[in-house]
Amino acid sequence: AQPKACQLLGCVGVIAEVSEEAARKRYNQGWCQELIYDLNQLIVRIRECREKKLATSIGYVGNAVDLWERLAKEKDTLVDLGSDQTSCHNPYQGGYYPV
Repeated sequence: AQPKACQLLGCVGVIAEVSEEAARKRYNQGWCQELIYDLNQLIVRIRECREKKLATSIGYVGNAVDLWERLAKEKDTLVDLGSDQTSCHNPYQGGYYPV
């Protein structure tokens, strides 16, 4: 629901998902508007959307820790709000995957 909420609220949402299969499923179901696999490309896209004031939800296929570490290295603040939504009790149906 977080990707849809980002779209409705007019912000840029980035949802990290380590499982490509799960990310693609959410994309195909319309939960995410975009899928990006590369952190450099993701940073460029975040900046582009913020500059143009475009609301979107981006599924980042990769490790959330790698994403947060990269965002922390950026000179400008690209994140206004961070959140984690995991289903630790149900890892095989779209929940938490330790990497």
